[in-house]
Amino acid sequence: MVLDRNFVLKLHDRRASRRLAIQEIEARWYPVMELQYERFVENIEEHARAIAHFLGLPWHDAMLDPSGHARERGFISTPSYSQVVQPVSRKAVGRWRNYEAQFGPVLPILQPWLGRWGYPA
Repeated sequence: MVLDRNFVLKLHDRRASRRLAIQEIEARWYPVMELQYERFVENIEEHARAIAHFLGLPWHDAMLDPSGHARERGFISTPSYSQVVQPVSRKAVGRWRNYEAQFGPVLPILQPWLGRWGYPA
């Protein structure tokens, strides 16, 4: 993957608007829950319960098996159906490192986001 210079410049230009977006999200009256995928897959039930509570939803054990629900439906109109029917797993954790060299030019631009969400760069 080669990053287009214009893409990098667009990301750079968006740094100010990104900061404003974060400030606006934090200033809004509606709450926002942030959860790293890596933390979620370490303890799915704990975090699924926290998400249900945050959304004001009653707990259902089926929330621990979204892929089972998808399989029961039989057909889901999405190009990612093969992924939807797979259980939540740690498989994707750290997968971005396969593309670390390609991310190199934009890591300084992404650094505020990475830091904001607790990811090392």
